[in-house]
Amino acid sequence: SQLLGIEVGAERVLADWAQITRYFGELAAASPRVRVDTLGATTQGRPLVMATITSPENMRRLEEIRRAQARLA
Repeated sequence: SQLLGIEVGAERVLADWAQITRYFGELAAASPRVRVDTLGATTQGRPLVMATITSPENMRRLEEIRRAQARLA
């Protein structure tokens, strides 16, 4: 709530895109368990982000895990 500047979970209150992407960026900066990648831009020109939240062990194996996931897909 402090980082977003809104009461999380409050009725009729939603974080906007800038707040959400800033929040995930702050999480990634504060924790080795969080990684944020920008996949491209939305049709409105905003960053399209993907947050990966996992253990430090899996974070080190992320590319291996992604290759296995692609094979399964």
